[in-house]
Amino acid sequence: SNGKKKYLSRKKYLMFNIYLVGFNIIGLMTIILDKIKSIKKKWRIPEKNFIIISMAGGGIGIIIGMYLSHHKTKHKKFTILIPIITVITIIASYYIKKHYHI
Repeated sequence: SNGKKKYLSRKKYLMFNIYLVGFNIIGLMTIILDKIKSIKKKWRIPEKNFIIISMAGGGIGIIIGMYLSHHKTKHKKFTILIPIITVITIIASYYIKKHYHI
């Protein structure tokens, strides 16, 4: 029925947004944790993890965390690559929402 379709559509929309918000929180927390580890001269989070998190949709959280904590803001890999990946994931998210009617 039409009511059930609308419910499933709202549920997909909610789940998709929870996924994106979740990965952005993970990105934000990971970059701040790495900043804390760098101050304390402890074992660091591998840079590839930040790339993977941004590719999974958490790039906005990483970028916010970078500038809030003044961490990785002088590394081209982070100031250029993460924003490019983030723009690509935003476009992909828009496409996914539109194509799958989320």
